[in-house]
Amino acid sequence: MSTLISSVSFTPTELVKPRVRCDAHHHGNMKSSHTMNINIHFPPRDVSVEVNTMRVREGGSVQLVCVCKADPPVTEYKWSYTHSSSMLPLPHHTHFIRLYNVTRHTHVQCSVRNALGQASSLPTHLKVQYAPTIVRNASVCVWDAPVQKCVCVVDSNPHPQITWSVNGSDPPLSFNTTSSHTLHTLQKTLWGNTHTQLHTTCYAFNHLGNDTHTLRFQRQEATYLGGIQCFALHPHLCCPCVCVFVSSKDWKEGKGDQQGICCLPQYCECVSGAHTSVHQLL
Repeated sequence: MSTLISSVSFTPTELVKPRVRCDAHHHGNMKSSHTMNINIHFPPRDVSVEVNTMRVREGGSVQLVCVCKADPPVTEYKWSYTHSSSMLPLPHHTHFIRLYNVTRHTHVQCSVRNALGQASSLPTHLKVQYAPTIVRNASVCVWDAPVQKCVCVVDSNPHPQITWSVNGSDPPLSFNTTSSHTLHTLQKTLWGNTHTQLHTTCYAFNHLGNDTHTLRFQRQEATYLGGIQCFALHPHLCCPCVCVFVSSKDWKEGKGDQQGICCLPQYCECVSGAHTSVHQLL
């Protein structure tokens, strides 16, 4: 009786669990084989936060689950959330939590550890629903005879319906409207010919609530009016925002709305022609 030893070497990966089979052929056309599954140990990876609540309302609660791949299994969970652009720890150490009093700016992150290492999810923004809020200082009218142009900027999720009242009644049939949106902000514009200034009110509503604002008239010289609220979790993250410039020429040509980039939690960089300026969002 003799013993024959054969060996094989390879670099395994945790993406596919390896299965190794050894086949032996003996004299007399005799065969035998053996198959073995190989367990690959690896530190946590693909960490993410899943939301288990169908609709999350501002001020309400949400159930969150931290999911990942790891072998051996995860032995420690840590949770954190944003508060005033800072990440603060939560007193939870299980793979699922219920978070209360969430806001539209809440981000959540989970970290996991096993015997081989640790990993964290990206900060996860919760898609929170909330009632409309008309951005007062960005919602104005300009009258440059004979054209009056009004813009109403609304922060809301889901997007609201926006209607107008001109001098206490429906807008004149000759007036036109356009709309655009960025993230959870909707901007609607109403304009038309008139021989005098018309008092204009903007109404915004969704299934969670409503808001109303009578627009003030803005002077005609070129100026920055305001911008859509824009929030970044870290100072170096950028997100889109909208800058509204007013000048007689721009408004007549329909060039009043300019895109900008927000690279600080409450500041927007606005570009108009060859000029660039940074403005604090309201």
